[in-house]
Amino acid sequence: MRMITCREQILAYNDGRGLALALVFVDGKLRNQVNVLKYFGKYRRASEPE
Repeated sequence: MRMITCREQILAYNDGRGLALALVFVDGKLRNQVNVLKYFGKYRRASEPE
């Protein structure tokens, strides 16, 4: 099973699937980071109104 995974990872790097997957990861990371900042900003205003 491990050998198949390694082979597929190498093939994905060479055929563009790796780039597509990386872009999805980056997009998800940025969206989550925006949500975290909104969450903390909301509760900071509630605890420190100034």
